Amino acid sequence: MAGPFAIMIDEAGIVGVVASGFWSPADLEGHLGDLKTVVDTARARHGIARVLVDLRVSSVQSREIFDRLREATSAIYGADDRIAIVAESALLTLQMRRLDAKAGRAAFADVGEARAWLLSA
Repeated sequence: MAGPFAIMIDEAGIVGVVASGFWSPADLEGHLGDLKTVVDTARARHGIARVLVDLRVSSVQSREIFDRLREATSAIYGADDRIAIVAESALLTLQMRRLDAKAGRAAFADVGEARAWLLSA
């Protein structure tokens, strides 16, 4: 993985995001541009975007990064999109649940459960 983010789309149309460590403002801005492009593509192909965000090797982020992430995800995700967040840290899970995304959002400790939830939509 180059930098703290990797994005891919799997055969089921799920957008996978893997994030690691602490994120700089520059890293986050680059990621957000890439994420918007991939989410828009997934939505055009499948009607909605299903996004699995794997934060198991990520860290709790600074207030500055969190605020920017909250602002951007509100603009990127639509009301019908589904976002599954996988994290091992209770504090990180709590932080990500505070995002004000319009999309359906759920937190999981297990990637398989997250995928099943995404595919149930």
